[in-house]
Amino acid sequence: MYVVTPLPSDILELLESFLKTNDLPIWPPTVPGSRSNVYRIRDYALKVYTRKGTKDGETECKALLALQKTSAPILYAYQPGVFVLMEWIEGVNLSGYRDMHEQLPPDLIYDMFRTELGELQAGFKDWDFKLSESLLWTDSGEVKRLDFGICEPVPSILQNQFQDDLIRKIEGLYNNDPESINNLMQKFLFNGIRKADFAAALESFQAKTPRLV
Repeated sequence: MYVVTPLPSDILELLESFLKTNDLPIWPPTVPGSRSNVYRIRDYALKVYTRKGTKDGETECKALLALQKTSAPILYAYQPGVFVLMEWIEGVNLSGYRDMHEQLPPDLIYDMFRTELGELQAGFKDWDFKLSESLLWTDSGEVKRLDFGICEPVPSILQNQFQDDLIRKIEGLYNNDPESINNLMQKFLFNGIRKADFAAALESFQAKTPRLV
């Protein structure tokens, strides 16, 4: 087990016991899933990978370590492919935000690209970003990214290319490029967002200062 950030002794004992016995005295999981189960322990989120999710767990550990100065959760401890212990983030994803506020987050497009750009600058690419699930809005106004099971290192030879491609997409939105706007709109429509709401989100993005790029 690798400890990244100091932990209380009882949490360390719980993790060490789990590694020895493969048993957790916590049930049911707060967020169950086929590839992992997430348990809330006070202010921590313990994500335990199932056999099906072992590979995801190995990838996610590497990504979380590299992304600690970005919008990723604070990482406390991990065992590659077995578990990660992160901060518990109190917030809502896009679907929850829409249910609560009956509108989109005002800086949705800005935050989506800002966090993606931060990942690329750290040398990682998230191949499984889900608009409705991967971003989390907190009460304090922070926006966090979750789930890095298919967030992989970008080969150094391709890192500038990936960043340049994303910057071109962002500039296309600022410049009202029809192809850039349509490509993003299709993603929004796929997630059940109406054209009128997308248009409002795009207008908000274009008006926000300072610009992202």
